[in-house]
Order: sequence, then structure tokens, then C-alpha cells
Amino acid sequence: MPFIVPYLGYIAAAATVVGAGVSAYSSYATGKTQQAIANYNAANQEKNAKLQLMQMQTQANLQKQNAEAQFSMRQQEAQAKFNNATSIENQAEGQDRINRANLEKRRTEMERQQASTRAAIAASGAVESSGTPLDILAETAGTIQRDQEEQHYSDNLQRSQLYREAQMERLGGSLALAGATLDRTSEVVSAGLNGVAARSSYLAGMRESTLTRMGGKAAASAGKINAGATLFSGIGSGAGYAAKYKAT
Repeated sequence: MPFIVPYLGYIAAAATVVGAGVSAYSSYATGKTQQAIANYNAANQEKNAKLQLMQMQTQANLQKQNAEAQFSMRQQEAQAKFNNATSIENQAEGQDRINRANLEKRRTEMERQQASTRAAIAASGAVESSGTPLDILAETAGTIQRDQEEQHYSDNLQRSQLYREAQMERLGGSLALAGATLDRTSEVVSAGLNGVAARSSYLAGMRESTLTRMGGKAAASAGKINAGATLFSGIGSGAGYAAKYKAT
């Protein structure tokens, strides 16, 4: 039996070294597995960050395009009001010329009628400077004057109403354009802020993926260190067993 003792020592030493090697490999493999998982998670984080960036940038661009489209449409509506105001003003000017022509024509016709009345009085032998003929002529002249004043007042009132309508149309166009400009500015600024938020979110996701990858790398390094320490410890223990049994 004594000759078996040294071999038992070698066997124990070898078993200790083998066990240490298995334990070291397990630590190393665990570290590599953790690193692989970390790299996979980091890749997913980067992918998600890029997808989110693309989505948010697309939304910001769509928001900006929609703002420009809305502004263009409302700008056209405002321009239509401006054009309508100009058309009303042109209508007022044209109607004013027609009214002046009609007023002149009406005065000429009434003066012709007055001349006919004066001729009829003269033909009758009556004196138009006194009595009933004078009253008739005075009344006729007064009628002509009142008619001219009434027509002039009516024409001016119509002209003023048309110009007032044109002013309201132009004011409505100006207010619509101002509102459209304000809305577009607000939407464009909001789209810009969303773009900045998208970029910030993307950078945050990339930093998170970097930290995840660094954590995996640290785990792999720790596994290597633990593996080396375990292996050296096992070798030392194995050598100790061998020396002990050899001395025995």
C-alpha cells in the first residue's frame, strides 16, 4: 500500500488542476456569454434608436409639409379676397361713371322738358315772368334740382357701400394671411423642436447601447480575470497536494 500513496497524491493534484481548469473555463465562458448578450442588446438598442429617429424625423417633416400646404391654401384664400376687393373697387368706379352719365342724361331730358314747358307758355301768349306760368317754371326748376340731388345722393351712397365692402374684403384677406402666417410659423417651430427631440432621443439611445456594450465587455474581462485566478489557484493547490504526498 505505501507505494500507492504517491500516486494518490498525483491523482489528487491532477484532479485539483482539472477542476480548476473546468471552473476557469466556466468563468471565461460565462463572461463571453454575457458579452455576447450585451452586444446583442446593444445592437437592438441602436436599431431601435435609429428607427425611432427615422419615425420622429418623418413626423417632423410631415408636420412641416402640412404647415406649408395649409399656409399655401390659406394664402390663396387671402389672395382671392384681395382680388375680390379690387374687383369691387373696379365695379364701384365703373358704376360711378355710369351714374354720372345717367345723371347728365336725366338732367338734359328734364331741361328739355322745361324748355318745352316754356315754349308752350310762350305759345299761349302768357307772360312767364309772373303769375301761374312763373310758378310752373319755378316748380319745374325745383323738381329738376331735387331730382339731381336725390340721384347724386343715391349714387354716392351706392359708391360708398361698394368701397366699404371692398375694404372689408381686403381686411378679411389681411387678417386671414396674418393668421395663416402665425399658424405656419408655429407649426414650423414645433416641427423643428420635434426634430431636435428626435436627435436627442437618438443620441440617448446610442449612449445607452454603448454603455450596454461596455458592460458586456467588462463582464468578459471579469470572466477572464476570474478564470485566470481560479486556474492559478487550482495549479497552486495541485502542486501543494503533490508536494505533500511526495513528502509523505
